[in-house]
Amino acid sequence: MSKRKQHTPEFKAQVILSALREKHTLAELGAEFGVHPMLIAKWKRRAIDRMAHVFSNTDSGRDQAKQRAQMNSLFHEVGKLQVELDWLRHVVRRSAPAARALVDRDHPKLSISRQCELLGVSRASLYYRPLRSDGQEVLLQQLIKEQHQRAPTFGSRRMAAWLCAQGHAVGRRRVGRIMGQLGLLVGRTRPQPSAESGSRQVRLVA
Repeated sequence: MSKRKQHTPEFKAQVILSALREKHTLAELGAEFGVHPMLIAKWKRRAIDRMAHVFSNTDSGRDQAKQRAQMNSLFHEVGKLQVELDWLRHVVRRSAPAARALVDRDHPKLSISRQCELLGVSRASLYYRPLRSDGQEVLLQQLIKEQHQRAPTFGSRRMAAWLCAQGHAVGRRRVGRIMGQLGLLVGRTRPQPSAESGSRQVRLVA
């Protein structure tokens, strides 16, 4: 039987504080910290139940002062870590290539998808690298096809904006050309009078 993983009090406090802020669901916190959501809920209930005891008049003044000092120190450290984490996320998201380089494919707890989500990069961009002079064209084709599957209503303008946000400087005309080659032009029906039948015609636009 595998030995049950032990968590330090500092780690538990960090998880509990994040849960008390209620900015994320228990499932999201579980994925971030690598802890089962039910266990986080248990820690949270225990912390809330013990809050009254922490400030109880039955405790000695010395113990209360010590506990408050420990809690203040813990809150300070957690707040400092949160500020540093937010700053780091902001920095790495400004450079998609640098952010992709930070992905650890063998991380034991965080999946590649979750790492890409935290770093703000596309998972598809991890698997394609330009090996020849036309490597960038191949990469753009693959990214456009995958994004078209997720957002089939994207025309060349929105697709070009999305690619630029992923770190690929490419213009709308080039995107439109690639989408045309791939047969991914967006269909838009427009009522146009026909000389014979007067039926609607479909205009394909990039």
